[in-house]
Amino acid sequence: MGRAARLKAQRREIRRELERQLRDPRRHREVEEAVRMLRQECLAFLALRVDEALEKEFGFGPKRRARLWGRVKGGALWDALMERGLPLDEIAPTGEGQ
Repeated sequence: MGRAARLKAQRREIRRELERQLRDPRRHREVEEAVRMLRQECLAFLALRVDEALEKEFGFGPKRRARLWGRVKGGALWDALMERGLPLDEIAPTGEGQ
């Protein structure tokens, strides 16, 4: 078998494996879970940085920051529920990984 034929067979095998993985629902769930965890981590990091900035840069006290975060979270829930019509379990996940 020549080099070109081996490469062609190897590519075909890789393509078949990728197509098989694309059709695997378990694989999709794993990827969705990983993306969800990364999103939560990013949002937590961002919230921490914003909270620090509110405290240090703008002099917000704990009560004022708590009220502000309440409005932000309430607005986000309202937007997701009323504007986009997302189900509640999709918007506010249960405390599984938190």
